[in-house]
Amino acid sequence: MSDAHRQQREAAFGQLRSEGRDALARALGPARRVALIGFPWHLNIGDSLIVLGSMALLDELNVELGYVADGGTYDPRALRRAVPDGPILLAGGGNFGDRYHHHQLLRERVILDFPDRRIISLPQTMEWVGDSGSLEQCHRVYSQHPDLTVLVRDHDGVDAASAIFGAHMIRFSPDHALGLPPIVRVPPPTQGVKVLKRADREAVVEKWNTDLFPLAATSDWTVEPRTRITVQGLAVFIVAATKLGRRSRLIERARVAAFRSIAEHLVDQGVRTLAIGKTVVTDRLHAAVLGLLIGREVLLVDNANRKLSLIFHDYLHTIPGAELCTDFREAAARTRGDDGTRIDAVHR
Repeated sequence: MSDAHRQQREAAFGQLRSEGRDALARALGPARRVALIGFPWHLNIGDSLIVLGSMALLDELNVELGYVADGGTYDPRALRRAVPDGPILLAGGGNFGDRYHHHQLLRERVILDFPDRRIISLPQTMEWVGDSGSLEQCHRVYSQHPDLTVLVRDHDGVDAASAIFGAHMIRFSPDHALGLPPIVRVPPPTQGVKVLKRADREAVVEKWNTDLFPLAATSDWTVEPRTRITVQGLAVFIVAATKLGRRSRLIERARVAAFRSIAEHLVDQGVRTLAIGKTVVTDRLHAAVLGLLIGREVLLVDNANRKLSLIFHDYLHTIPGAELCTDFREAAARTRGDDGTRIDAVHR
């Protein structure tokens, strides 16, 4: 990557990070201590990237993270002790709606538990795929809260959410994974292409032809045994600390640090996974973001709810090196050189 290209990419990331920081600052107001609920305690590395970006933006704003929990460790009494009067943040991502119903139920539980507190839902993509019952329940819970801000990470989503909840509640913010600065300590690529393809409910139903990328490493997110053991050890500590009952400020800080460390280890794993390729081809939004953060060229293919194309057209296209493809076949075609040779065979 040339110096000019690197500077353009850093400037684009800096602009998006500034927009995300400003949107969060407006939602927070004068608060200097907050809680975060909905930590992604699973092995989807993209969600870890998002929560690390949220933490980085809070650090930039000098806002202390006084309490963190996922659905299993959430305790409203412990939250009140740790953060008696600050805002409560609901983790961002792509799980707002009924596709991932348990995440939505957790958000609604927190909103009902704290009618007296400012609550901020960090940048999300909204989606309802089933009947209208869950949407009606969400609308009922959200509309009753007097101090609730919902950040949405694409402008089409802002319009749709405003029509449902009212424009007073909805604000735009870039995805919080873009709250992280470019990552400079990255292993060199060992091959031309790394394909990271979804293997979950958000994958587009498409007949997968292994001949498209015969020489490329192809997988979904994977976690090495050493990373898995480290994360499991941190999780054991968090659960043990959660069960202590009335916890000291020191123990609470250790819990928050352990949650952050889980996210850091998983993102480091993601860097190692993607860095092997000079070019990353993916239908995962945050594999695309992480690929750009580590300086790779990235070819994006849309997923089932179109969040990649929506966010690409909104702002990801401003980052040099990002290109949107209609499908994996087009992406494969773009990985051929002018002479027809595959770039996945170049880096050996």
